[in-house]
Amino acid sequence: MATSKCGHCGGHDFELKTIMPAGAAHPVEVVQCSACGAVMGTLQTAEIGEVHALAGRIDAGLRAVVEALNRR
Repeated sequence: MATSKCGHCGGHDFELKTIMPAGAAHPVEVVQCSACGAVMGTLQTAEIGEVHALAGRIDAGLRAVVEALNRR
């Protein structure tokens, strides 16, 4: 079985790290080389689900406001 290695330094150990990219609204979880910090990939965090749930609550609230205004 092949062993994963860093394309930058050749290291074989990796770690998860949460970063806040410039201009981003939410942090991003990345897999990075433990030796040199080169990013190997990103992971979708649970925050996407939280944002989706919040959007649903906002939508429901706006619909309630529209219904109340239409009853007047």
